[in-house]
Amino acid sequence: MSVKPYSTEPMMQYEDRMLLAIEQYYEEYKLSSNLQSQYPTPSVHAIAEDYSVACSTLEHQLHGHSSWQEAAWRRIKMTPGEEEAIEEWCLTVASWCMPL
Repeated sequence: MSVKPYSTEPMMQYEDRMLLAIEQYYEEYKLSSNLQSQYPTPSVHAIAEDYSVACSTLEHQLHGHSSWQEAAWRRIKMTPGEEEAIEEWCLTVASWCMPL
């Protein structure tokens, strides 16, 4: 039932393939959840293999864990603008031959 996302175009980014795999799982789950459905319960392993993503990562994402990119954004203490301002200040003070 699932179609490989890269069959007609170059290999997609891992994050994009992961999102498509999650979407595919929920579509198959919706079809199988009908009481009179002929569709089997979707296999996380089969979907992960079809989309060339890690099975464990797909399972974690399906259970609500965040991706490493989302987790990294939550760990950031300063915005890029604040970092640039501090960098400019350090360069200015260094140009005055003062210790930082």
